[in-house]
Amino acid sequence: MNGKPFKRKENERFSQGIHCFVNYWELKPSQYEAKLHELALKGVKVVCTFIPWAHFETDIHHSLRKFLRAVHDTRLNVRLFVMPAAGVHYPNAGIPKDLVINVANLAVDRNGQLIHNRTAPNIFTLPSFSSPELLKAFGNYLLKLASVLIETGRETKNRQFFEDVGATG
Repeated sequence: MNGKPFKRKENERFSQGIHCFVNYWELKPSQYEAKLHELALKGVKVVCTFIPWAHFETDIHHSLRKFLRAVHDTRLNVRLFVMPAAGVHYPNAGIPKDLVINVANLAVDRNGQLIHNRTAPNIFTLPSFSSPELLKAFGNYLLKLASVLIETGRETKNRQFFEDVGATG
C-alpha cells in the first residue's frame, strides 16, 4: 500500500472488495447460476464455500461439480475451504456421522474425557486425527475432492478461477 487510507470512489460498490460465502449445499443446483449471477451483478468477484465432508461423500448428484461449473460460467472466482471446520453451519462440522459415532475416532483430553466443540450453531464431539479410521477416510475424501477439482478444470479448460483451496479446522 502507499500509506494513504483506502477510499471508495463515489459510485463504486462496496461489495467489489468483499468475498461472499455461499453454502452451495443449501441451494438447489438449478438455482446456482441465477444466485451467482445476482452476486456478480452486485460486484462480487469471489465466492467462498466450505466443502462439507459428509455432504461431499453422500452427494450422488454431484452438486459441487455443478456449483463449480456455475461459478466458472458466471465468470466469478471461487475460494474453497476443505472441511471439517468448527462452527460452520453443517452437522458435525461436515464430518460423516458414521465416523463421529465411533468413540475410537473421537478426541480425548489427557484425563480420557471426550473433547467437545461448543461453537454455535454446531456443538459436537471433536474427532481425533490420530484415529487410523478417520485419517484413512479423510485421505479418501481429499483424493475424491482433488479428482472433482481436476475434472472440473479439464471440463472448463480453466483452472484459474479456483482462487485458493485451503484447509480449515
